Amino acid sequence: MTSGDAAADFTYGHTYEATESMPETCNGNPDDIWYRFTATATHHTIVCSSTGDPTAIKVEAFSGSCGTLTSIACEYGTPNVSLSELVIGNTYFIRTYGNTEFASVRIAVLEPVPNDDCAGAIPLSFNTLDDYAPTELTGTFLATDGTGTCATTRDLWYRFTAAHTSAGFVAAGTRAWPGCF
Repeated sequence: MTSGDAAADFTYGHTYEATESMPETCNGNPDDIWYRFTATATHHTIVCSSTGDPTAIKVEAFSGSCGTLTSIACEYGTPNVSLSELVIGNTYFIRTYGNTEFASVRIAVLEPVPNDDCAGAIPLSFNTLDDYAPTELTGTFLATDGTGTCATTRDLWYRFTAAHTSAGFVAAGTRAWPGCF
């Protein structure tokens, strides 16, 4: 499988007639299926769910090679697994299995958002309300936790060049913002 952005295509699979390749470690039926990806960033998010019950699938990620694998993450009860401190260019393995003998799987490996830190801040155009230019904003789903008093949870960075001594910002989304600007 390839890693990509939030619009990535999902890969589908199932555990029907799968067998146990190694003892289970994430609490579930160990009849497993495997995927692999090559890291294109130092952190990725694995999005994985099972048809019917999105929390019924177990996800375990490994570094190393077949025969000498090291578990780096093991999640169950949540469809998303965050991986960090990856080595760009290295191959990582993903093992999935479910609560039952048959689990269907939908899985993707997503890259981090580009403006997750100050260095990757996305430029905003500075306009008047009469000359409004919307900017496509990236969601915080793939963002990591920031630092400081305002950035205690997933944060994104934007930058602009002031054309006046005062400015106002309008942010519209599907959820209320906590009011930290």
